[in-house]
Amino acid sequence: MSVRRRWVCALAGVFVMGCCGLNAQQTPATQIENMHWKLTWLPGVKIGSSTPPRAAYIELDSASHRMRGSGGCNTLMGGYELEGDHVKFMAPVRTMMACASGMATEDALIKALDETREWRVSGTKLNLLNAEGHAVARFVAAAQ
Repeated sequence: MSVRRRWVCALAGVFVMGCCGLNAQQTPATQIENMHWKLTWLPGVKIGSSTPPRAAYIELDSASHRMRGSGGCNTLMGGYELEGDHVKFMAPVRTMMACASGMATEDALIKALDETREWRVSGTKLNLLNAEGHAVARFVAAAQ
């Protein structure tokens, strides 16, 4: 690509596939989908190295538009809608096992998913944001 075309693309702020050399693997949605996101922060909740009996996480499957994960005790699941940097989790649900610990984390995570309207990825970190743009949950990309 010529220097002039790169300058025009950057100046115009155009990030359309094909312009500026982006391909399907580099679109913003692929930064959040098909990754294992381990929970690291929820407002007012202490997150340890793992939430008993396992670490809380989410995964978004681009093929089915389904979210799956764990709140630390129960399995989480549900659909999602993704358009650019906007995401909406559709009625996230969980199995109903009772755990001796970790239920506060799980309840807060379900609430955060309900409130989520946008996402931001910076390096290996994912922030889920509410309608006002405030972080409601933070994750880090991790091996499964």
